[in-house]
Amino acid sequence: MFIGQRGQFFSPDVMAAVGVFLFALAFFWSASSSIYSQTELIDLRRTADEGAHMALNNLVLSAGEPTNWVSEDFLDINSFGLAKSPNVLDREKTVALMNNLNSDANYQKVKEKLGLGVFDFRLVLLDSAGAIFNESGLDLNAGNTAANPKLILIYKRAVYYDGEEAVLEGIVSLAS
Repeated sequence: MFIGQRGQFFSPDVMAAVGVFLFALAFFWSASSSIYSQTELIDLRRTADEGAHMALNNLVLSAGEPTNWVSEDFLDINSFGLAKSPNVLDREKTVALMNNLNSDANYQKVKEKLGLGVFDFRLVLLDSAGAIFNESGLDLNAGNTAANPKLILIYKRAVYYDGEEAVLEGIVSLAS
């Protein structure tokens, strides 16, 4: 009996099939990692979007908890709110929140209380001409934006500040 003469194990057809299989396997592996990274970015974007909408809505629609949080100890503040009435910002609370966002000691705690967790956050108050409001030498532009962000989202709310129309802009970002 001569096995080697009839059906050879390494025929050109088998070699081609193995090559096609390995090519397909490599293609699906690279495609799956790309899909995974895109899915991860979509999930991060959704989480940032939900957090930013909630944070900005709380700021412009609520007075905070407690309502006199400016005069309370920082640790006793449950949530921040800037509103005297819906979409009308309280001057004292706005300046106090900006100061807390600019404070290295309080920045992380403010983000946590706003519900923004891992995301960097910047809050900017712009007048109707697009210039940053300045209050007693303090630009109402506070917080941090991630360097080289893989995600950056900008949210705007129309508000009144000190009797003027203004835009409260929240910038949420995540470092790459």
